Amino acid sequence: MPGNDLRIDRLYRVNKFSGSEFLTLDLLEVDSASNPIFRDRQAFEIDGKVIHVHSREALITMKKNTGRTQDKLDVEMLQRDVADESN
Repeated sequence: MPGNDLRIDRLYRVNKFSGSEFLTLDLLEVDSASNPIFRDRQAFEIDGKVIHVHSREALITMKKNTGRTQDKLDVEMLQRDVADESN
């Protein structure tokens, strides 16, 4: 991946449409030993397979490092959600 400071080996993007709703799920293949940001995660078992999900803080850090406009907007939304949950 070009400009890959996070050392992401592969990115899989899954898109789902449901009526007027649209969901994008990014699946990252990484070596968590090479980057501490990927150690902050929680494991879930789904259909006998273990899936690791990153914390909100790790996602914010990853998105801050891209410099893309959409990621900046996502960071604002994620940080706003944290503030709303603490109220």
